[in-house]
Amino acid sequence: MISKKHYSPNISYSLVSILLWLSYSYVSGYAAAFLIKEGFSTGRIGLVISTASVFAILFQTLEGFICDRVQKFGSRHFLCLLLLISALLSLSLCLLISHQTISGMLFGLLLSIQLTSGTVIHALANEYMNRYPRFHFGFARALGSLSSAAGMSIMGFIMESYSIIFLPLTLFFLNLFSFAASCFLLPDGSFMRNPGELCADMNSESEKSPVSYGYPAFIRSHLRLMILFLGMLLIYSSASVIYNFQIRIVESLGGGSTELGISYAVGCITEVPFMFAFSFFASRFSSRCMVRSGAVFYFAKLGLFCFADRISLVYIAQLLQGPSYALLSMFSVCYVNENTLTYEKARGQALLGMIANGLAGIISSIIAGKMFDIFGTRNTVLFWFFLSFAGLLLVFIASRSASSES
Repeated sequence: MISKKHYSPNISYSLVSILLWLSYSYVSGYAAAFLIKEGFSTGRIGLVISTASVFAILFQTLEGFICDRVQKFGSRHFLCLLLLISALLSLSLCLLISHQTISGMLFGLLLSIQLTSGTVIHALANEYMNRYPRFHFGFARALGSLSSAAGMSIMGFIMESYSIIFLPLTLFFLNLFSFAASCFLLPDGSFMRNPGELCADMNSESEKSPVSYGYPAFIRSHLRLMILFLGMLLIYSSASVIYNFQIRIVESLGGGSTELGISYAVGCITEVPFMFAFSFFASRFSSRCMVRSGAVFYFAKLGLFCFADRISLVYIAQLLQGPSYALLSMFSVCYVNENTLTYEKARGQALLGMIANGLAGIISSIIAGKMFDIFGTRNTVLFWFFLSFAGLLLVFIASRSASSES
């Protein structure tokens, strides 16, 4: 039997990562394009996306609560459940695509499940990094981005040239295969399997009260981390406006679904080298430095979108997707891991997921959906660009010290 010291779930996790991130990019990237083809207005699209984000927050709260308290139920089990639900929702969407209201509700629920899945697979990777020394998160995540780059450009062309039903049909098979791979290939990666480890942490000097299990107490004991989360919320909200409503930006410059797919593909391709270089960056720079760097690149990317007056400049702005999303998403997971106790980690990752895949989507969708209709594309993007600057300042203020807050 291979010992834990020499074993790592690199191959199985990479396979699931490829399938899941391709599905995730289809749902989140083509949400607006799909709903527009279904006859939804920008305001109604914002309502669907924001509602999906609300459910994503609820699901992520539930995941953090269960994984912290129930030893036999970890991130892998929750991921399997989410993928099964995603497959069933995709199949239902294929069958009911002609019913506008029902298809909108199904797609919104599918989006919320996919947003939660993105958080859970990151949490699972964090557990593997703690448990398996030879696990390479960056390599697996890079393969996920590479598959997204290839798939996004193809799907944009298919949706524009043929039928939108290919989107839910493809999602059904992707989620079905992801579910099977997660169930039969992925090992458990829970933060703790030994009850004695929990007791040791609960009796530590910094945390003596079992009340620390609650979210309110967690927030009170990690105030600087909460300021960091607030800064990331403003940055991710601004980035979500660009991501979710990029079809409006592309159309305002004379493009369509094909150009949108190319834009997404360019962004995904640029993520790959940064994902591959995760171990290199982690061994030479602190997670605090990488989180700051990712925030700066996000701000620069939004600035380029503000002043884009032709499609080629949109593609150039997407070149910053790699250093922005890759660095901030991966190293924020590490930063939270470094600044929380063992039994708090799942809850900390869940809160991070709520920011990235929940609250950011709600804020951006509700406000931006109306702003595009009232103020136009350029003014809306400019507003969120300035808001991202406030987020950048908060990230730098909150991360000025790399020491643990616990």
